Amino acid sequence: MANELTLEFVCTKENCEGGPNTPARYIGIASDENRCSDCFWDEQDIEVVSPPMEVTHLEIKPLTYILESVWKDEEKEVFYIHREMEEEEPKDTDKVFKYKGKTYLYKVAKITSKEAAMKAIHSWWRGCISLNQLNKKEKGRYEYI
Repeated sequence: MANELTLEFVCTKENCEGGPNTPARYIGIASDENRCSDCFWDEQDIEVVSPPMEVTHLEIKPLTYILESVWKDEEKEVFYIHREMEEEEPKDTDKVFKYKGKTYLYKVAKITSKEAAMKAIHSWWRGCISLNQLNKKEKGRYEYI
């Protein structure tokens, strides 16, 4: 009979919002620094980009994005864009993470400037707005597209 050893790691951040026994998702290498998902992402260089309040009532909702700065030097900067997941999407645990109660799809784009990243996010939002206008204008006509 084999002994099974189960190790449960908890977040070691001093003021973890989840409390003292929040399970750690990110385990520190060569240190005792374990982080839950919220604490890990709080420590990264990120910006949460939410759609404007005027469009949150739409049937096809524009999503929230996380803009993560992953490389910066004098010549260029690289950003990853992570997209909030819709509830009906499949949840492949290797490609998603939780942050502040929402589930995000990891790295939907890699962009080389903040301006280009914001243009991409705004174009995705405009696409949602256009789909809503088409749906409202031609209700029922394009059901099978």
